[in-house]
Amino acid sequence: MPVRYAAVDAAVDAAVDAAVAVRLTNAELPDLDGLREHLADRPSDAARVTDRDLRTLRGLQARLREVFAAAAAGDTDGAVERLNALLARSPVVPVVRRNGEGWRLHLTAHGSAPAHHIAGELLVGLATTVAEHGPQRLGTCAGDGCADVFLDTSPGGTRRFCSARCASRTNVAALRARRHAPRVGGSSAPALVQTGRSRRPEGRT
Repeated sequence: MPVRYAAVDAAVDAAVDAAVAVRLTNAELPDLDGLREHLADRPSDAARVTDRDLRTLRGLQARLREVFAAAAAGDTDGAVERLNALLARSPVVPVVRRNGEGWRLHLTAHGSAPAHHIAGELLVGLATTVAEHGPQRLGTCAGDGCADVFLDTSPGGTRRFCSARCASRTNVAALRARRHAPRVGGSSAPALVQTGRSRRPEGRT
């Protein structure tokens, strides 16, 4: 008989869950211990994950990366199509429930493994964010040698890097390249800047 877990009932916080999607996509999951470390902020899930959950989340990583890559390449329709395909396979069901004086969207999954409701939460959060702000807000880092993804929350939607560190490293590399680039005419020597009176040639007054 397959192992079944207790029902999951979690309130939806789109911004938080979308950030979880980014974090999972960028995570290194070499083994089960690596997955438990990644889930340190979800101790109940970390304590129950199995090798099957590891395989499920690794597969989700790859498919999420395809969503971000398509959006970053300007294929917004393709990004949404891939995201919808992931949502269609999710076993988590969104339901509306009373929350104090108002109502709130919750996610419920009966008898699902930890990987299933982790996937369901982050997919609904990512989908909600895409619906509100557009798939063009999903990006991949422009830094050399970096393949991390990010969610662009900048006012103008102009973010290009996954972190300030990547942006700084890229800017420093570009500055060094400009300094060592040959100048027009073949000379690589920097232009001299005169800061005082010019020296008179010898023999003239």
